[in-house]
Amino acid sequence: MSLLSTACNLTRRTAARHGLSPKEKHRLSDIFTLVREFQTSAPACGQKPTFKTILNDPLVHIPPRISVSQADLFCDPTEKLQKLLQTPLFDENERPYRPLVDEMKLAQTVFTSERPRDIRRVESTIRIEKAPIYNLPEVAFLGRSNVGKSSMISCLFHKAPFVKVPVSSTPGFTKTLKFYQVKDYFTLVDMPGYGFNQPHYFRDCVENFLRHRQNLRLAFVMVDAAEGLVKRDLSILEYLEECQLPYCIMLNKIDLVKDSQRLEVVGQVRTIRDKFGSPNCYPQPFLIR
Repeated sequence: MSLLSTACNLTRRTAARHGLSPKEKHRLSDIFTLVREFQTSAPACGQKPTFKTILNDPLVHIPPRISVSQADLFCDPTEKLQKLLQTPLFDENERPYRPLVDEMKLAQTVFTSERPRDIRRVESTIRIEKAPIYNLPEVAFLGRSNVGKSSMISCLFHKAPFVKVPVSSTPGFTKTLKFYQVKDYFTLVDMPGYGFNQPHYFRDCVENFLRHRQNLRLAFVMVDAAEGLVKRDLSILEYLEECQLPYCIMLNKIDLVKDSQRLEVVGQVRTIRDKFGSPNCYPQPFLIR
């Protein structure tokens, strides 16, 4: 389903689970509204906190700007899949929430440069002790080699001309932790891919970062929709559960697979989620073209 529809639905599920106040519910919705640009900005493409503690991160107000296509903003890939089934694809409490158009317009300003270097790469390292020091929350992108992590981040920054994200079709091209600061909101971390041609220092670099980085608030695990979750993906999910780090599963390249394959992978993700039975796993996958 669409990224923001899923995220806004999380607000209601989390609020019901933790008994959040109306102000906290609104703030959680704001945080995940920012993430909507991960999908809509370009056509292609120690003890860790729980979702409730994400509310303590000081994100500032986003000024309004930019009108966008409502058709793109409200596109929900699961609606087409639901037409193929007689039973609901998701439980009643998992139905996507429809955000307001104004909320979508506000979210688009996050990844749009307003002055030189307000969105920029601040560091590239393989050692956690060399990571940037600041008070910003971080969101990490994980996935197998050549699944499309760097390409997606590049799409996010298509309105930030001062940011150059290295992209290659060569598996294992990303060898370091790359930190991209998005104004004073948060930082995206592009991580080396696992599996084929992964760096020999992957465990010391990536796993150490996931377990010990205090700024890290959320991980997106990108999966190839054509292949689904493979053994190495499952190992990473188990490690995230061990670290008690909130994570979301993204199914990339859904436009390249048949509806039957999409349904199969969505079902696989839900099975994995139910297996862990953990609040760390976001209840629905994000379907990305």
